[in-house]
Amino acid sequence: MPTALKIDFMKDCKKVELGEICEMFSGGTPDSENKDYYNGDIPFIRSAEISGNKTLLYLSESGYNNSSAKMVDYGDLLYALYGANSGECAISKQCGAINQAILCIRSKNESISYIYYILLNKKKRIISKYLQGGQGNLSAAIIKKIKINLPPIEEQEKIAEILSTQDKFIELKQKLVDRKKQQKKWLMQNLLTGKIRLKGFEGEWEKVKLGEIGSTYAGLSGKTKEDFGHGKAKYIPYINIFNNTFVDVSALEDIEVDEKQNCVKKGDVFFTTSSETPEEVGMSSVLLQDVENTYLNSFCFGYRPEKIFDSIFLAFMLRSDLIRKQFKILAQGISRFNISKTKAMEDISIYIPVLEEQTAIAKILSAQDKEIELLEKELEQEKLKKKALMQLLLTVK
Repeated sequence: MPTALKIDFMKDCKKVELGEICEMFSGGTPDSENKDYYNGDIPFIRSAEISGNKTLLYLSESGYNNSSAKMVDYGDLLYALYGANSGECAISKQCGAINQAILCIRSKNESISYIYYILLNKKKRIISKYLQGGQGNLSAAIIKKIKINLPPIEEQEKIAEILSTQDKFIELKQKLVDRKKQQKKWLMQNLLTGKIRLKGFEGEWEKVKLGEIGSTYAGLSGKTKEDFGHGKAKYIPYINIFNNTFVDVSALEDIEVDEKQNCVKKGDVFFTTSSETPEEVGMSSVLLQDVENTYLNSFCFGYRPEKIFDSIFLAFMLRSDLIRKQFKILAQGISRFNISKTKAMEDISIYIPVLEEQTAIAKILSAQDKEIELLEKELEQEKLKKKALMQLLLTVK
């Protein structure tokens, strides 16, 4: 940690309850059946929108006046009392009305940014104490009783400034990640459809159906890794396939297999066949390494190309928006979605260039993946730095 941060913060702090130094209030929701109460000019901030600068709903003046909704201003501290994001807080980036799921926290004499970082640092402990097992709600009475360490205002502002600067680093790195992902998406949309051709390549692309590419094989006969012991073989987890374009063999799990199955091979493409969401069904990954005695899990099937393909190109093609939309159409289910090897699936058509152009496209998209991976690691490092800074600056010595 830099020498500049070795400041003796918290030396002269006192312990106070938030209710002693802050004014708090929550809002309300106008009657949702009354259309005259909505579509006005007043932003209606809900708990999932506390960190944003816009809202989905707007109240009319009549809706505001005929409800318990309360107005908050730029710079107010907003705290989510219940809902999926209970315990989250943010400095408001907009002026608008809040509902009953949000607590507005204001302080005249203390740094609201410092209080924000204190509550952010205490989030896990608050959730653990008051929302055990996901049950229960937070309330203004609970938040008012939370005790915090309060140094002099000059130290509060300095601590908030340091942490705010780190937040800006994180925000900048996140924008770089998002921008690179958009760039990759644009490249996939254009390179995988032939809208943009690489220098040195020309000619028509060949139309082929998935069923013509090669043969498929099933995973572990409807079993999961829990059905086996540990030791003799390797097992490719479902999450490994869904999260990554390429299978990371270093993360494979050991299992013990006592029956004959199809082992995977380098160049095989894997599909998810079952998931809780239709977006995950039909996601594909490719195996790039040579492996031995390795099996596929039961929620996937393997695709072994028999025509001459660049497997990496094929994996990117099968993850393109055009093909993903067709897989989502085929996904069937209510609580869980499934696809199977059907004629409809095998009739899905793709257009492919010659092998050399496939490989050239795959190299470009693979390079994009590596850049994204590097940026995401850097982003994670910045988040870890913030965590360390909060521990250093917000803890009584």
